[in-house]
Amino acid sequence: MSKITLSFKAFDVPNCIKELNIDRNARTDASYGTPDTDAQVFSSTEIAIQHKVSQHYSDGMLHCDKSLLEESLQNAASLRQADGHEGQISSLKISLITLYAATKAKLSTYYSKYRRDRDHLEFFKKDNNLVTGAVLRSTQQKFWSIFIVFGMFLFEVSVNTSLMSGAVSGGVFGALALAGVIAFLNIASSFMVGRLVVPNLYHVKKSKVRLGWLGLCFYVPLIIYINFALGVFRTLSERATQAFNREELQNVALESAWPFDNLATNTLDSNGLIIIGIVFAIIAIIDGLYFDEVYPGYAKVSKTAAESEEEFNSLKAEGFELLYSKQNLGNKQITEFKNVRENANKTWANNIDSVQAAFVDYEDWVVGLSKAGNNLLQHYRSSNKSYRSSPAPAYFSDPFDFSFETDATRRFHSLSAVNISDKEKDEKFSSANQIIIGEYNQAIVELNRIYQEIIDEYQLYLKDLK
Repeated sequence: MSKITLSFKAFDVPNCIKELNIDRNARTDASYGTPDTDAQVFSSTEIAIQHKVSQHYSDGMLHCDKSLLEESLQNAASLRQADGHEGQISSLKISLITLYAATKAKLSTYYSKYRRDRDHLEFFKKDNNLVTGAVLRSTQQKFWSIFIVFGMFLFEVSVNTSLMSGAVSGGVFGALALAGVIAFLNIASSFMVGRLVVPNLYHVKKSKVRLGWLGLCFYVPLIIYINFALGVFRTLSERATQAFNREELQNVALESAWPFDNLATNTLDSNGLIIIGIVFAIIAIIDGLYFDEVYPGYAKVSKTAAESEEEFNSLKAEGFELLYSKQNLGNKQITEFKNVRENANKTWANNIDSVQAAFVDYEDWVVGLSKAGNNLLQHYRSSNKSYRSSPAPAYFSDPFDFSFETDATRRFHSLSAVNISDKEKDEKFSSANQIIIGEYNQAIVELNRIYQEIIDEYQLYLKDLK
């Protein structure tokens, strides 16, 4: 709200003389003896002057912003004298209770999930005779485990390709294809065996342990056989190629199927293939075993319980953040309303000054407007008399009463009640300001008490969630 000032536009006498052609009309009227010597009513030009001045008064009253000033005073008075912050506190309290109920409902749901997953973990530990917590690997540790597997795969493919490129038909591409298949069996399958089969050896259930040993009894001979077969195949294939013996080339695959019968003929390179394959297979099994918690299923239930606990703790913290945020927002709203009321009080005081000035300005304006109107009439009459051949009417010497209300108190009756002295205005302004500050302080104390009660209740509620 801003200060409203009443303004009364001054009457432009010279412009009115030109607009109404007063000098020419005065001469013309005089040539016809108008108005008559014994006339008691105005001539048309005098009537036009009277109408022009009266119209200026009406327009001035219509556009002086009186209604805006009244509205501003009424709004400012209503705000500065408002019934404190009771409505705000009531609304904020309802909003806080609604938020608290929603937070508790959401927290209760997550707590049920957290308890379920935690109980499941405890049951799993008891059922499997586990005392220590699961050894869970971080994302970075898992990345390096995968990196090791991938690095060994690339290394074995490159080494096997270089060692077999001269011993396998198809050249480099044939050697690369065979090396890729063997490396995949050695590395990827060994990693999966270490991840899925070997952990069963640690299981509390005998059936799981037997299943793990059965898997190893099948896989270990297989991986040894494949690597020895590859080494023997390289030696036999290389010799057959060097001897250009077609018969031997045809028997290479058949003889490689029984690698242990031909180990004595193996070259150093072929033995290198066997050693690299078996060593990398062992590393891949170990890497797969310790990729995460060794005990089967323990990592999954531990992670689920940890995630549920993290979600639950996060939601508990979020509840405090929401409540404190709501408290800060409530304090901000109370403060903003206090500022609005203080500004309204200032606006009220400023507009009281406007009323005081308006009453003085209006009375001066009415006096000036009446004087300007009579000056125009005298201007016309003086000019008319100078050109007349007959005596002027008697009323030419009388001033005209435009019947304007000269008393501002009667003219602005709705504002007269607030046309008070500066001393009274200052007293009312100071008193209203003290009331505003006092109600604000009381509201802040009351609001924070309500919030603290809710927060204390929330803390007690969290203690019960164990």
